[in-house]
Amino acid sequence: MAKVMKTKPSHAFIPDTQVKPGVPTDHIGWAGEEIAARKPDVIVQIGDWAEDKKLSLELKIKELDKEIKTRRTEARKLVKLDIKVNEQRAIKELEKKRNSLRRELFDKQDEIDTEKDKLLDTVQSRLESESSVEELFTLKWKLV
Repeated sequence: MAKVMKTKPSHAFIPDTQVKPGVPTDHIGWAGEEIAARKPDVIVQIGDWAEDKKLSLELKIKELDKEIKTRRTEARKLVKLDIKVNEQRAIKELEKKRNSLRRELFDKQDEIDTEKDKLLDTVQSRLESESSVEELFTLKWKLV
């Protein structure tokens, strides 16, 4: 009679790796070596995926802020009223775009929080799963 044991899958959790310019990254190699040695069934990386989604929006907002500031400075130097009015309208459009990106960033942060909660719930439920033994089949043989 052959029995197959179902066990909890082993997990390796990698926290936010904090990879930034000028910050040593030795810890990533060490984590990789440990994972290779233990051979977990599941590897969960928590942290960076959420930041990546927000960083691009934040970068766009900062670029727009910088462009708005520069264009305001240049608009103050303009003498012709019609050109000044056109520039002010262009600045207003950039401000609308920036404000829209800010709203999108807040919405994205809410989505990320929801995704994180779902991921943590999934991981927790997997960790709480129970092991069981179930007979799948029986083998019989005869030596001649």
